[in-house]
Amino acid sequence: MFQQRIANIQRHKKSTGPDGRKKKPNPEQEKLAMVYAAIEDVVRSRNGTEDATTATVSPTECFAATMTAIEASDGQHLCELFNLLSITLPAVKSSVMAAKWQVIAGVLFQMTKVAAQVELAEASAGRASSRLSKWLVACISAFLKATTVRVPPRSINKQALVRLHDLLLSSTVDPRPKVRRTAQDGLIDIIETGQRGGRKSVRTFVCSEWVHACVCGLLSFLFAAVFTCFRDTFGGGTWCG
Repeated sequence: MFQQRIANIQRHKKSTGPDGRKKKPNPEQEKLAMVYAAIEDVVRSRNGTEDATTATVSPTECFAATMTAIEASDGQHLCELFNLLSITLPAVKSSVMAAKWQVIAGVLFQMTKVAAQVELAEASAGRASSRLSKWLVACISAFLKATTVRVPPRSINKQALVRLHDLLLSSTVDPRPKVRRTAQDGLIDIIETGQRGGRKSVRTFVCSEWVHACVCGLLSFLFAAVFTCFRDTFGGGTWCG
């Protein structure tokens, strides 16, 4: 799956299709192809294999270079880097996922703040876009799916795991359609993956935390509603309802 999706990305570096006809420009895919080409160059430079015809970039190498680029980014090409990371995460070795779980979670939390700042600046400049949040949500979904299937519980920070699920759940009701749809699709994929063969301990823990969060949220809502009713009544307002 990883190699197939990478092959699809690389096709956009060419100006003609397999049939020799000139392709219709796709700016988003062309930017993604450009970023992946840069990631390839970094990996081959590290390995000392500059020949693109003989060197193949593995998912783990792509993951490491992409994470480094995200951490070093000043906001440029983050959409493409998040997109590439969402493609790479499902193919990364289980041992690497387990060893780097805390680091990946920390970067995702940090990038949530960065994405909000970048999109706020874009909106202020009259260029409002939800692409960055969309691909960040895709990364969170891919990370949680990989966690459900391939990461042992001892490698997982439970509080961070719940925070990530909360981020994904809140994104399922995001007012922006593309972000909302990406989160909903990701959540369904995680649930189906867990049913097929996710780690039972991780799945059970997450489900119990979701129930706990829902109960606490419902109680908070009821308390706020009752408090408002009493305040309005004894404060001279009209009875609620």
